[in-house]
Amino acid sequence: MKLLNYLLITAPLACSLCFAAPTTAQGNADDINRVLNVRDAAEYTYPTKFGDLKFVRADGTPGEPAENITLNGEPLLSTKGQIDKQGGLLFLMSESQTTSSREKLPRRAGQAGKTETIRMIVLIGQGTCTKKLAVLDFTGAKPFISEQFGNDQQERTCLTFKKAKWGKKESEITLSSGATYIYEAKGKISGPFAFE
Repeated sequence: MKLLNYLLITAPLACSLCFAAPTTAQGNADDINRVLNVRDAAEYTYPTKFGDLKFVRADGTPGEPAENITLNGEPLLSTKGQIDKQGGLLFLMSESQTTSSREKLPRRAGQAGKTETIRMIVLIGQGTCTKKLAVLDFTGAKPFISEQFGNDQQERTCLTFKKAKWGKKESEITLSSGATYIYEAKGKISGPFAFE
């Protein structure tokens, strides 16, 4: 206890670069929240041949969970005001745990930042619970958004993306449950199928 009191008294004197601590619990919580939520906008920006795709929160800042996905600042996909069958608000998230969730061009020499996105999986749900998925496709003459898919019609189960095998005409999107969906390029979603 004496050591703690000593540190509390001497720490401000020892640090000439320190700034004043908030005087209220709410002030402290606001400062922590600001630090935890400061993100580089590039983390939520994906270059496409049509321009920059961005995940945008409800407050208009780049980030996830997002309420909107924009392409060159114009709305492309939104969950604003949408709820699932249990009454929870829906948000948009990129799938960043696997390398196959995004089909991209090979990195070119001297290229900075992320590689150009050709197609990507978007998760639709709350926090870590995905209720539906969608494919954003940038291979054609204009951007295409697939229908939303997932094998739980009542939206009670959290879905987990496992992998995507991207093909020119058809792509296979597999969930951790083993269910596989077939995405026809700029077309319909079929499934779920149980492939071995």
